[in-house]
Amino acid sequence: MSRTIIYIWNAALTIALIGLIVFVSGNKKSTSNGNVLSGDGKGASIAYVNTDSLLEHYNYFKANRDRLDAKQKQMEQELTNAGNALQAEYEGIQRRLNSMSAAEAKQAEAALQSKQESLMQRRDALGEQMNDEMKKMDDELYKKIQSYLGEYNKEHKFAYILGFTRTGGILLADPKLDITKEVLEGMNKAYDKEK
Repeated sequence: MSRTIIYIWNAALTIALIGLIVFVSGNKKSTSNGNVLSGDGKGASIAYVNTDSLLEHYNYFKANRDRLDAKQKQMEQELTNAGNALQAEYEGIQRRLNSMSAAEAKQAEAALQSKQESLMQRRDALGEQMNDEMKKMDDELYKKIQSYLGEYNKEHKFAYILGFTRTGGILLADPKLDITKEVLEGMNKAYDKEK
């Protein structure tokens, strides 16, 4: 599950960054050699954050990922236990089937069918609950990153802060432009103060 969260987050971040680049690029002038210029005529300053590393080491994300993993295991155990109990009940009915009347067998079958449907509804409800919690965590994570980068950029004044991922759209990035360590340290300090 944690890889799924990372992939979803990376895709969402990449889409958001592309949208930001398109928006900002529409408000910039271009020189004859294609370099993007800021309003003052200087070249645009760019930095990037390795989002894979950020997610791997950001304490907020790790704590919530661990919490969701534990909750998912608890849900899976609940469903496994209920499924095992239903299977045991089915096997018990199968052993007694020869000694049951047709009406008793039909009643037992209907009861099993009802329990199976309830189990499937519970599985679906738990799946929806997990998806809602993952979406909520993703939304909060995105807001925290955006908020921190907004504050961070007041001092550094980058025209772009890109998200670099191993599976993302940026294929090569100059390590001199990597601000991941600095951003990660700041975000972890901010999160530790919140706790």
